[in-house]
Amino acid sequence: MNWHGVMPAITTCFDANLQVDHAFMAKHCRWLIDAGCTGIVPLGSLGEGATLLFEEKIKVLRTCVTAASGRATVVASISALSTPEAVALAKAAASTDSAHLRECRQWPGFGGGVDFRAFDFGGGCTGESGS
Repeated sequence: MNWHGVMPAITTCFDANLQVDHAFMAKHCRWLIDAGCTGIVPLGSLGEGATLLFEEKIKVLRTCVTAASGRATVVASISALSTPEAVALAKAAASTDSAHLRECRQWPGFGGGVDFRAFDFGGGCTGESGS
């Protein structure tokens, strides 16, 4: 994966019934790409990404991949409250034709650092940073 350009972490949009608003999310993704973003990062770990139901996360990824239509990279953020769910989400993300995934491990109480790693589905680590 080539980390270049603007690749914002996007928020998950909800409707008045507190359901994910997929139509608005698709429109927002297309707007970001039309404005020059080279990628989008759904399901961030510091927002709702870790608290959505598994099925909701997969639907969000599918919405973003469909909206991107190959014009931008979709980096699926893998956030879960358990290792088995994180593994299942990573495998499911691969089936959405999303090109890459971002694993986020947070270690509260150990300096507050967050370790971000981007993996392609070929298995190689393509980027890493710690804060």
